[in-house]
Amino acid sequence: GAESWSLSKTNLNALNVFHHSAIRWILGIKMSEVREKKIKNIDIRKKFGSLQDIDYYVKKRAWTYIGKIVRQQEDSLPKKLLGSWLQCPRKQGHPQKSSRSLYVAMLRSVIPDQISP
Repeated sequence: GAESWSLSKTNLNALNVFHHSAIRWILGIKMSEVREKKIKNIDIRKKFGSLQDIDYYVKKRAWTYIGKIVRQQEDSLPKKLLGSWLQCPRKQGHPQKSSRSLYVAMLRSVIPDQISP
């Protein structure tokens, strides 16, 4: 699920666009109104009940998943796979981020001085 997604900025932006368009659709706010009245996304989320940005929900699901894995026994498959690495030929272009890099980035956002690169 979303707990182990390694989202790029482009994918996260696409999720945010969908999230805000869904909220606007539920509230009955047309895009023309947004342009005319210069309604900000944060104002739309507040009207819907103080919703957070989609990034918050992705991180929350990932933290829940990390906590679940940490509490498991050492010989459990998810705990073994958390630090595993697959050997395969490298594709051309910028390498994709792994789940591990996602988890390290989230840890750095909470405790930046205690996590080394």
